Amino acid sequence: WCRYGSHADCPTGQACYDTREGDNGECSATHLGLIYDYDLPKPTFAPTMHPTISMKPTEDLNPQDYYCSETFRMPDYDEECGVPCPSMHSSECPGGQICNGPLRKCVKTHKVGAPLSWCGADAEDAASGCHQACPEGTDDECPDGMTCWATSGQCTMLDSY
Repeated sequence: WCRYGSHADCPTGQACYDTREGDNGECSATHLGLIYDYDLPKPTFAPTMHPTISMKPTEDLNPQDYYCSETFRMPDYDEECGVPCPSMHSSECPGGQICNGPLRKCVKTHKVGAPLSWCGADAEDAASGCHQACPEGTDDECPDGMTCWATSGQCTMLDSY
C-alpha cells in the first residue's frame, strides 16, 4: 500500500501503482503482468512504438535502393533484388556482380549491411551453415577448425536469422 501515492513510499525495487480501488495505490515490482528484470541495466528513457536501436541490419539502411546483380537492371525491375550495395559501389557485391539502381520495385531478399564472409569447414559449409560471420575476411575471426569464406549472400537472406 502506497500511503501517499508516491514511489518513495515503496521498498527498493518496487513502484506505486494506482489500483483504482479507492486507496492511494499498491507497491509492486510487477504491473499489468510485466516483470522488470533487475539484473538487466535499467532503461534510460520510455519505450516507443517505433524503436530505432537494432543490432541487426534493416532494409532502411539502403535508402537509395541499390542492389547487386549479374547484369544491369532497369528501374522498373520487380523480381528479387539481390544483395544490397548501399554505398552504390560494386566493391560491396559478391562474385564480380555489379551494383545498380535505384531498384525501388524489386522484392527485397537480403539484409542490408550483413557480412558476406562466413566461417565454415569449407566454402559449401560456410554458405549453407552460416555458423559465424567473419566481416574482416580473416580466418582469425573463426572458431578452431573453420576458415573464413566469401559467400554470394546466402547468409544474408532476410529469413536466415
